[in-house]
Amino acid sequence: ADVFRLAKAMPSTTDQPGLVLEISRLAKQSGVTLRSIAPKEPVAGVGGPTLIPVTVTLGGSYSQITKFLERTRELVTVRNGKIHATGRLLSVHGVTLVESVSGGFPKLDATLEIDAYVYDGPIVPEEVPAPADEELPATGSNAVGRSGS
Repeated sequence: ADVFRLAKAMPSTTDQPGLVLEISRLAKQSGVTLRSIAPKEPVAGVGGPTLIPVTVTLGGSYSQITKFLERTRELVTVRNGKIHATGRLLSVHGVTLVESVSGGFPKLDATLEIDAYVYDGPIVPEEVPAPADEELPATGSNAVGRSGS
């Protein structure tokens, strides 16, 4: 069951049509106007999943845009150590809000920088740290725990 939820959160392919549908569904549920979705070239993560950077532009009230961001964050959660996934894992790392060109204040236009994730291999750390109880070899005259002659 955990593997199924992980596959829903991070599919094994870029599945850009599915990503567009997911963002469109979030926009409709939030009441915002989806103006554009612009996926960029996928970026291989170091020792981990591939990222698909996406620029999304929306129009709506502050409340509607906030609702969109909340729904994006709630697609994948961890509760009591278990993954709960109702959609793709997305992380928002940039939000720009300006007064709406077409609707005027209080309507806003938002540009969001979002990363979608693709699990395309084993996730391994960049470097495996040495166990804490393992003694590291001392070098030089300032080694800890060593006294001079």
